[in-house]
Amino acid sequence: MTDQIQVMQNRITDSNGAVVPGASVLYEKKSGTNTPVLVYYNAAGSIPASNPVVADAGGRLRQVFYFGADQVRATIKRRNWRDN
Repeated sequence: MTDQIQVMQNRITDSNGAVVPGASVLYEKKSGTNTPVLVYYNAAGSIPASNPVVADAGGRLRQVFYFGADQVRATIKRRNWRDN
């Protein structure tokens, strides 16, 4: 089964409503293992996405798809995950 992961807002913003360019979202198993899951940029699962997914200069994230059976947790960071 393919599930589309939808981010509930069009852009990542801070508490003041300012767009956060380069913010990142890490998708991982919700089970508490902190294990990143494989996500894809298309419903066919043929274009792997980076994980974390990094927002563009306008704070927008690309749509991603998940094929696993585990529940997924999304963690948002202010800037690129690898820089933290």
